[in-house]
Amino acid sequence: MTDEQRKALNQELAGFFGQLERHVDARIDGLAQTFTKRFDALESTLDGMAARLDTETTERSALTRQVDRHQDWIGQLAQTTHTKLVPDL
Repeated sequence: MTDEQRKALNQELAGFFGQLERHVDARIDGLAQTFTKRFDALESTLDGMAARLDTETTERSALTRQVDRHQDWIGQLAQTTHTKLVPDL
């Protein structure tokens, strides 16, 4: 193989590998964008779930305290009125 043929072959290979590199880079960029979008959506979903869980926990605590307060009042009323309270079975 002559030097000119080698140079021509090298140019052809360089062009081919350049095209291949651009194609692979485009595919990787596309996949990166897809993963980024999916990760962002997943992150938003998890943030929403965490916020709802926090709200539910706060509301449950408030309701528990309210029920405890009502039970105390009912006990006080029963004691004051000499009413015997029978537990549900």
